[in-house]
Amino acid sequence: MKRRSFLQTTAGSLALTLPGLGGLLYTPVATAGPTETMLAAESLDAAMRAVTGDVAPRPDPRVEIDAPAIAENGRSVPVKIRCTLDGVRALYLFSEKNQNPGVARFALSAELAPVVKTRIKMGGTGRVIALAELDSGFLMAERMVTVTSGGCS
Repeated sequence: MKRRSFLQTTAGSLALTLPGLGGLLYTPVATAGPTETMLAAESLDAAMRAVTGDVAPRPDPRVEIDAPAIAENGRSVPVKIRCTLDGVRALYLFSEKNQNPGVARFALSAELAPVVKTRIKMGGTGRVIALAELDSGFLMAERMVTVTSGGCS
């Protein structure tokens, strides 16, 4: 067999095989992105209402926020959200002192642990709120973060 025909045959076989392997290489994915109504909201309450509707979220210790009590720089505040319950459909993050109080929505598949780490901007001292969306409703946690130098302008 000539080298050219060998390469053509091999390349053709790979082109047919690789797309089929895509199913074997699947990894669960979390998608992130705030909803349009959450982004359009100008206040924290309006942003939360855009997500929860008329359902009042209940504070629950199984929803946890790990954020510094004091952030030296509001331009990059580390935040970790965790929920110890099964069946979490999405995690939402809100910041009272952000230009857009509805910061993010993380849609989760059943294969993923409900844990998200990110960094947010904060324009000053304020509450950071996490919501966990479950079939039974919304659970929440909140944490006060003191910002010593501003981030949002």
